[in-house]
Amino acid sequence: NSLQIDIRAIEAMSEGRRQDDVADKTAPDKKNPESPANPSTDPSGPQLAEDWRYTLERRMSQAKLLPLPSGQEISEQNKYVHILIDPGHGGRDSGTISANQKMEKDYALAASLKLKEDLQSMGYVVYMTRESDTYPELMTRANMANSLKVDIFISMHANSADPNRAANGIEVWYSGVSKVGDYSSLEKKLAAKINKSLIDVTSAVDRGVKVAKHVVTANSKMAAILVEAGFLSNPVEEALLFTDSYRSVIARAVA
Repeated sequence: NSLQIDIRAIEAMSEGRRQDDVADKTAPDKKNPESPANPSTDPSGPQLAEDWRYTLERRMSQAKLLPLPSGQEISEQNKYVHILIDPGHGGRDSGTISANQKMEKDYALAASLKLKEDLQSMGYVVYMTRESDTYPELMTRANMANSLKVDIFISMHANSADPNRAANGIEVWYSGVSKVGDYSSLEKKLAAKINKSLIDVTSAVDRGVKVAKHVVTANSKMAAILVEAGFLSNPVEEALLFTDSYRSVIARAVA
């Protein structure tokens, strides 16, 4: 919960230059301060538009939509597994906003609805913390998971490292706190399994499985993870996350 004021941006406007020209290209990833930016991969430069188009086309061509299991492939046990999907942010809380004014809350809801559809087709019992542009409080989401006594809690998000537009990739978080029964060990395994699945189908940079006490995951008693599917501060991943077919790839990989 911080506010960053870059005075150089004011200087840039007075001199008629673009703010990006004076942005600190070595600023750390704001959401993940342990991950410094790599200036050598920053897309700023004379060929940035061409590079972005090439990278976007390559990433789209590498994305693989996994087939949904059907018939005998669907386990009879699935109907006993209850899952709560949490589309991050919503309502008054937009989440991160891209340079093109794309909002994290919109991506999160669209991807979560696809995930719900896939999981239900596989026989799981699925709930949602929100199915429209509303904002349930964070503890409300965790309490909902606990009151429903679900087995798995999945919170869907997109990342940001503005002004470092080069940061990209996927990461999956779990709380690392003590959970009921075997859920603590299952939570870590779930995070690793989903992270691998996402990397396999997207060929995105693997930023790894990470631990943090997010309100929604740390206060949920079951296996709870938070998926950061890409960076809206990165122009390529912003375009991908707001492409219907790529969101389907993400949701299917998680399912």
